[in-house]
Amino acid sequence: MSPPIRFPRGVIAASPAFGPQQQILIPGANGALLTLPAGYITATPAIVGYANSASLAMNTGINAGALVSLFGFALPSVPGQIAMNGVPVTVLYAAPGQINLQVPFDLLFPSGNFVVVTGLPSVSVQLPVSRSLGIFTSDGIHAAALNQDGTVNSAANPAAQGSIVTLYGTGAAWPAGMTDGGIPTAAAPLNQEQNGFQILDSYGIPESILYAGTAPDIIGGVFQINVAVPVGAQPPFTLQSVSTAVGVFLSSNPFSVYLH
Repeated sequence: MSPPIRFPRGVIAASPAFGPQQQILIPGANGALLTLPAGYITATPAIVGYANSASLAMNTGINAGALVSLFGFALPSVPGQIAMNGVPVTVLYAAPGQINLQVPFDLLFPSGNFVVVTGLPSVSVQLPVSRSLGIFTSDGIHAAALNQDGTVNSAANPAAQGSIVTLYGTGAAWPAGMTDGGIPTAAAPLNQEQNGFQILDSYGIPESILYAGTAPDIIGGVFQINVAVPVGAQPPFTLQSVSTAVGVFLSSNPFSVYLH
């Protein structure tokens, strides 16, 4: 009998089944189907899921420039050349169970609506393309945010209602000419017609976005949003991308901000 396999949280969306050759068929989030060979053991390299690195929503997040986390087994801690559809990617973190990378800005998405990840030993996997929007959090609930004075937002250091809070996310539509792995040194606004960003509180009331663009001194796949949080705003908040110009509607993971 093969030893039990413990999958990362969020990988399995329904009960596994067996295929005609006794391969393991595992339904995943957002319509994904993971197939593992009969008798599979976790010492064999495999990618079993991926997520937007900010929201950690499973099987979402592949769009140009975005930060994505691959989850699996026996992944190399020092990976060789990893590519998506033949385009080399920038690796930000590597461990046996997780690899964080940046989707190439110039990646071309085929009509089949998937990307092929290659370059890991014995691993070549097709991942369905599913764009998503994510806000980075410190604990899965509260945004990894800065207060107006530049200090870290926390329970011991909440933001004043009516002040400006800085948020960080990934999954935006970026302009042409961005460099994979590049670190912007200055603020540059994103195209609002393409992104259509709006932040809503729990009542659906929009907050005032003062800036949405590159985050200076942070990798280009991360965007920064400065938002004025009015008195009486009710967390949790969500960031939405509503662009009729490109036919996009996305909603981020809900997040809170420490306020007083």
